[in-house]
Amino acid sequence: MNRVLNTPDGWLAAVKLFEAYLSRPRKVDDLMSGLSAQFSQRERRRCQFLLYGAIRNLELISITINSKVDKEPRRRLKSILFIGATECLGDKKSRIPEIVDHAVGVSKHLLSSAETKFVNAVLRRTAECLSKIGEERHAIRNLEPEEFTRRLSYSFSHPPWLVRRWRKRLSEESVCKLVEWNQKSAVNYVYLKKGEVGSSRLGLVSTEWPGFYLTDGLDWNSVTDLISRGKAFVTDPANRLAVGLLDPRPGEAILDLCSAPGGKSLLISENLKGADSLLVSLDRPGPRMGRLRENLGRISGMRYEIIESDLLDVEPILFFDTALPASYDGVLLDVPCSNTGVLRRRPDAKWRLQEDDISHSATQQMVLLTQAARFVKPGGRLVYNTCSLEPEENEDVVEPFIDLSRNKFQLVQRIHSRPWIEGHDGGGAFLLRRKR
Repeated sequence: MNRVLNTPDGWLAAVKLFEAYLSRPRKVDDLMSGLSAQFSQRERRRCQFLLYGAIRNLELISITINSKVDKEPRRRLKSILFIGATECLGDKKSRIPEIVDHAVGVSKHLLSSAETKFVNAVLRRTAECLSKIGEERHAIRNLEPEEFTRRLSYSFSHPPWLVRRWRKRLSEESVCKLVEWNQKSAVNYVYLKKGEVGSSRLGLVSTEWPGFYLTDGLDWNSVTDLISRGKAFVTDPANRLAVGLLDPRPGEAILDLCSAPGGKSLLISENLKGADSLLVSLDRPGPRMGRLRENLGRISGMRYEIIESDLLDVEPILFFDTALPASYDGVLLDVPCSNTGVLRRRPDAKWRLQEDDISHSATQQMVLLTQAARFVKPGGRLVYNTCSLEPEENEDVVEPFIDLSRNKFQLVQRIHSRPWIEGHDGGGAFLLRRKR
């Protein structure tokens, strides 16, 4: 939903946006884009916390509410129950009466008198049940496989098939840590460009990854000011892994494929300074291209070009027509994938994803990797990158590709990011080198 919400109240906005989600499930980022500029930073964050939390805990709250009612509530009523339950789940038990009273107050303006009484009764019982979920989570150890899957899926609100899939190749402890990681609110980072004013003067909180700083707790206006002046950009520390493998150097020509919204392109540009360096960022037409153009518009000290095209439609003649090289020292391919390494940041993805989607993604990824390889110079570097934890989208794509290339490419290095261990987004990155 892209219509503007004009009521600058985060709680009410979360109800309306979640109602829209129930009507037609979609990406939570797209829902948040409908918020009016009238919202204060505090109310925007409140709406984001409640909306993301409701979708993140969709199965848990849905099962709990359904156990308290005789029939499915209508969407607006259900939305108020969900947002109220989300706030109860994320707050102290002592605040539950206050949260319920607030939900009842909102209901008086949006629902009938009978439905308002229904909210009061059902939300109190739901909140009481959810307050015990911590005990349920701690008890999930040393169970039979199916019981482990059932209880973990419910209490940490994940599709059972996904938990079952992870348990086949990960330890019980790792699966528990992974789903627990996914259920926490995502942390936001900025990368401060080299040579800029010290982070302490800007109030940024340093991390273990050089150049990356936490933004949580800062006035967002000060962050956007840094970004608009080209001194910083928003990106997750996980993006440094693929760019680090690519190792772009001054004077090189680098091609960034599937590049929108541009976080990796900006990291690449940090190492490509110089008039004889070239960065070409390509992605298919769509809303994200606007963000790519905006982000790359802040690059200085080097040449960059943006191509708006589907990678599968790209032929070498396209580069000749735009006076660009047809082959590159380094190519980065960040493929579309299942997103299982970034479910903390994209909680809606776990409910859209179906088990067959993973094999379908792998098929598409092989086609994209084969196409990307056409643009690598002899002796050049190709980095294949995913935000997936699934082997089918990582090794099971790269290794057959090497065989199909008749060993024209060799695997030099691979990195797996496990979010519950590394502490940032997860996925796989593979450095391939083309033989001379």
